[in-house]
Amino acid sequence: MPLTLKDTGTLGSKAQAVNGNGTLQRCVSLANGALSPDQRVNYEFGLVLGVDDFRQEQLYHLEKHYQHNRSLHGYGTVFGLGVTADRPADSSDEMLITVQPGMGIDQFGRPIVIPDEQCARLGAWYARQVQDGKAPPGGGTLRAYVVAGYDECLDALVPIPGQPCSSSDTTQAPSRIRDAFTLELRWEAPRMAAWDAVRAFADLLGAVRFVPGLLPEHSSEAEITDLVRDLVTPPTIDPCAQGAGVLPGSPPTVLRLPLETAREALDRIFAVWTTEVRPHIQHQASLLNPGSDTEVEAGILLACIDFTPALAFDPSAPKIDAATATDGGRPVLLHTQLIQELLLLAAGGEAAAAKELHEFATLQALGSHELRVWIHHPAPLAFTGNPAAALDLSADGVLLKIAGVQPVPGADNLFAITTDAAPAHEMAPGARLALAVDLTQVQENGGAALLDVLDAADYDYLGRDGTTLTVLGLVERILPSRDLATVTTVQSGDGPATLRLWFHTDQPVQLPKTIDILRGQGGATSPFAANPVPVLSPAPPPATARFAFQWQLTPPATAPLRNGEPLIIPFDTAVVKVGAAKTSLADVVEDGHLSFLGYDGRQTIRVYATVAMPQAGQPPTGPSIEEILREVAVRVPALPFVTITATRGFFNDRSGVRFELWFHLDRVPPRDENRIEKPQFVVFAEVEFAGTPVGLSVDLVGQRQHNVFLAFLTDEEWRAQAELSPYLRFVFPTPDNTILTSDMGDVSLADFIAKAAVKFEGHNGEDLIVAYVRAPEPQGDF
Repeated sequence: MPLTLKDTGTLGSKAQAVNGNGTLQRCVSLANGALSPDQRVNYEFGLVLGVDDFRQEQLYHLEKHYQHNRSLHGYGTVFGLGVTADRPADSSDEMLITVQPGMGIDQFGRPIVIPDEQCARLGAWYARQVQDGKAPPGGGTLRAYVVAGYDECLDALVPIPGQPCSSSDTTQAPSRIRDAFTLELRWEAPRMAAWDAVRAFADLLGAVRFVPGLLPEHSSEAEITDLVRDLVTPPTIDPCAQGAGVLPGSPPTVLRLPLETAREALDRIFAVWTTEVRPHIQHQASLLNPGSDTEVEAGILLACIDFTPALAFDPSAPKIDAATATDGGRPVLLHTQLIQELLLLAAGGEAAAAKELHEFATLQALGSHELRVWIHHPAPLAFTGNPAAALDLSADGVLLKIAGVQPVPGADNLFAITTDAAPAHEMAPGARLALAVDLTQVQENGGAALLDVLDAADYDYLGRDGTTLTVLGLVERILPSRDLATVTTVQSGDGPATLRLWFHTDQPVQLPKTIDILRGQGGATSPFAANPVPVLSPAPPPATARFAFQWQLTPPATAPLRNGEPLIIPFDTAVVKVGAAKTSLADVVEDGHLSFLGYDGRQTIRVYATVAMPQAGQPPTGPSIEEILREVAVRVPALPFVTITATRGFFNDRSGVRFELWFHLDRVPPRDENRIEKPQFVVFAEVEFAGTPVGLSVDLVGQRQHNVFLAFLTDEEWRAQAELSPYLRFVFPTPDNTILTSDMGDVSLADFIAKAAVKFEGHNGEDLIVAYVRAPEPQGDF
């Protein structure tokens, strides 16, 4: 028959035996004396009860109460017990140390109740310490500690039967045991290892991030477990020293666990804490029976007293020059109701929900290995260490290796991220991107940590989970197109005009010996001779070196170039080589998911040019600055014009939808120089079967800061006009909106777009900018 445990004692103890039923049964109590904390009286008819039996009954219930406190709750100040150091009214030499009424729990779990204010004269105490030779060497500032402890005293004498001829001293005995307390001024702080270890464990868990899709090999579980085991012997520290409570060897700032398996990982970590660490802290063996070891510390710290005795201290006339009381190292014990409210708040209570959420950043893939990140924070941000260590980038759930993070010159909060060149780390068209930012490694240029800024602000960012903020994006199916080459017309002296081609590829190219160019509108083709142009080399390149970034195309002598003649230059991507003889331009386009202007999507890239013959005696002319800016504005990606956030709320006691309109008017976003004066707009709702959008009356009700405005739509208006359709479009007429600029003065939005050569999302190219937003619908019956 297998053995079973009858009671949960220490396994393998010598004080165990196997009874006739095959059951393992302990034979010795936990106690070393006559009374045991694990025994209660078994009442039976005819049982004779004596003093020890009643004492045993009290001891059992008291110890269960103490054990509950020390094992499940902890120790420290529960309320009150404040400590002050002031001059008494009757002396200018003394300092009076006062402890206010209150309650605490000592390290054994016993309640310390101080019902009345308690006082002690510091000078008199120090004089006695000097006389007894217990004071530390004099000179300068000294430190003493106020320590509270549990005590008990006998009380209420009553007569008891005595022997003949006995005196009154032997015929009375105390009938009550009163709970009491001790208050000490002493030179050493109480050792509170459990308090230090628990706080260190909480700091460690606070540094853990739960990352969606994190690969198992990137999990920090083993590192976290080792750090927890290190808490078995927390170092002894002065609790009132500067930085007290921050144990040496702070945990790393980045500890990660996969979100999908975090519950199982935390169970394993908590098992190490409960089975390996807690048994060793705070003399755990003695806590099972506090009375068995009087040397174990039980008191709790209330305050540190820093005081300066008179330079020539006289114990017969003690004088204290100055004294201060600080309670930074005192352990505290929060009650359950407060912990409940804190948990509810951390889980997303009303205070957390009151913050408005903004978009933190915009992601734009410029290539398969290059990502542009535009952060929409109102102040410039910087990384405290290596930026790559603060970021995790994944595409379709696969973590990509970040090769570099560089700020874009001339712009704040604009960063270029490059991934490893291996195919496994590319961002394919259509891939879903997730950029996780460790906020503990980000700060404003002024020095304030971004986490502190967000905690104090009335807004927060979408995707934030504690110290981690995740920004989502999508790689466009067709990446932004680029020019394959720039074409210019070159003429030397009276010689024939030729074409100079500058290729914008990452590596030099090789062209075939001749290229057939289509000339004129629908005209015939002519074969142009192709030769590489030597760069930074006075001698012509060898015949084998036919890779170059610049090429010269020479027309046939019988058909010279004509000024103003339109040209179409076709390149066969299978024939053009890039960087190596075996790598074709077609391979580069496919592997890099590139898109070139004039690419037909199959095999040919056409470059369009017009012959511009330089005038005799004049240097070649090019486009004006305005034309270049206009061309750049056409080709650069459009910038967002406005971010609209919609939340439900009240205005003038009327329920409805509150809109925040945040305008982005700078082409270089961090400059933050341009302002919109008072936005003019109309709002339409897309109502099913209505045919055309329905107009709504949305009122502009306030301004939060520059370029940030508040608007409100009442539920009555919404329901009456649009049947609560949540799909709204905001239309901004560009001639009717005024922009305050630093260089052009006050101009209309239409003129601003034209003169600043900026392109906004939603602009129809003429007189309107449209932004779309989905409004939150009312809950329940309306």
